[in-house]
Amino acid sequence: MPSTELGLTANDLGLKAFKLPPTGFDPKTATQDVLRQLGVPSRPGADSSSEYRQLWNRMFAKTATYVAPRFTPRTPSQRAMSATPAQAPSGVRSTSWAGMGIESAGSPIVAVSCTWTVPNLSVPSAVSDNSPCINSVWIGIDGFSPPNSDILQAGVDLKVTRQAGALAVEILPWWEWWKGQSFYFNNFPVSPGDSISCTITCAKGDATGAVYMANLVNGQHIQLLVPAPAGTTLIGNCAEWIVERQTADASSDVLTELSAFGSIFIADAFTSTVMGSPTPEQIKPAGKGIPITMMSTDGTTMLASSTILGQSAFRVDRL
Repeated sequence: MPSTELGLTANDLGLKAFKLPPTGFDPKTATQDVLRQLGVPSRPGADSSSEYRQLWNRMFAKTATYVAPRFTPRTPSQRAMSATPAQAPSGVRSTSWAGMGIESAGSPIVAVSCTWTVPNLSVPSAVSDNSPCINSVWIGIDGFSPPNSDILQAGVDLKVTRQAGALAVEILPWWEWWKGQSFYFNNFPVSPGDSISCTITCAKGDATGAVYMANLVNGQHIQLLVPAPAGTTLIGNCAEWIVERQTADASSDVLTELSAFGSIFIADAFTSTVMGSPTPEQIKPAGKGIPITMMSTDGTTMLASSTILGQSAFRVDRL
């Protein structure tokens, strides 16, 4: 596989990248056809939902700088997803996930969005030096409900290790179609305190999805077409907004500890049953979903819980 100091290009990986918008491009005035061709979310129309309008206005509140994506390989946890989480009175419990999941018994989900603030990280006092906490914040379509055979997802890895009393922190944005390819965006910097908006789209039965991610603090935007693993197509029966703890490497079944992050606030969290600019009837907000509580591996201690703050906003608290 070709490699350079700057990272792999979409062409190196056989991926289809969107053309970068031209100099002077303004999504507030470009035609909807041009926005679609460039992989930029459609501008809200008169009948668009308030949730979509708020997300779009937040993403384009400042001038966007578009980045041609470059990649480095990511080796995600190979531990099974929370395929059959245990039922709890107020939602479900999982040893690896916290957040919200939502199901669609009718029209398939073809888009999921949200904005989250990257938290400051620390290592719990009980965790020894040089033991990494490897966690993620991500959104995805499929995976929360059976058959749990795939997830089209994107987010950021949160890595923190205490070394001789000092903290080493990495925030790494990525995309993946589980159980297929997964890569970091290595030229899309993210830091604690940044606000990240992300939208994932893919039609039911399709084998190509699209990821659009914006850093609302530094103004960088990035977009990419993502191929499904061989033999996989989108089901669209569910979606999720997740804080996850990962294993240390692909060969391990042991989850790392959950970092001490305080709270992660997630807004603009909704799904849509249509591409583009959905109407109120075409969205399912996270507030109508199912809270997921993260438990310790032995199932005796709650590590993180989810609190609904509004129709499309919730908070994940480290307990």
